[in-house]
Amino acid sequence: MFISEKNKKNLLRSLIIYLGITAFIAVFGVVYEHFGHGVVSLAMYLAFLYPLTLGCLVYLALWLIKTKYMPSFLIQNIYNFGVAMLTCGSIFRGVVEIYGTPRETMCIAYVIIGSIFAGLAFLIFAINLLLKHFAKDKLEKKEIE
Repeated sequence: MFISEKNKKNLLRSLIIYLGITAFIAVFGVVYEHFGHGVVSLAMYLAFLYPLTLGCLVYLALWLIKTKYMPSFLIQNIYNFGVAMLTCGSIFRGVVEIYGTPRETMCIAYVIIGSIFAGLAFLIFAINLLLKHFAKDKLEKKEIE
């Protein structure tokens, strides 16, 4: 029993949403720097990489790889929140750099919180995979006996 068509459609929808977010953030970064009076920020310019790599590539991999287990709705929301925090943190850091404030300590909270939530989602998903795998093995052993 592999991923149902409904799950495939949900993954494809999430992938398309992340592609749209990636395009919007890329355009936003370029436009914001254009009006930044010649000041550029690498954090603002590369903010689109978070939704591209952590969003599009992860959902594309889940969509392409046939697997029995999908992350639950809660796990996906926790993960999406982590990616959003990382992206917002990069944009905020870019705004702060373009504005001219040298304080980077304000931006560290976004990176810490985003990394914690994205890592927590991966950890919960991995634990769920292990629990389902061991539960499946116990059921197979009972059937054999």
